[in-house]
Amino acid sequence: QISVVGYDDLPRSRDFNPPLTTVNHRLSDWGSLAMNMLFALMKGETPESIVITPELIVRQSTKAL
Repeated sequence: QISVVGYDDLPRSRDFNPPLTTVNHRLSDWGSLAMNMLFALMKGETPESIVITPELIVRQSTKAL
């Protein structure tokens, strides 16, 4: 009847009943990417633009239409 989607892909998301469909926005990658950009700036370089693409992790809290 309804679908539920979470955000952050927390480890507990898969433990819910039903397991929660969620979005993983790759937060763990942000820090290393930011540091690489900072190092480039410190060297006088122009850092390249970065697009972080989130991933939809489909579990059982949603259903295809």
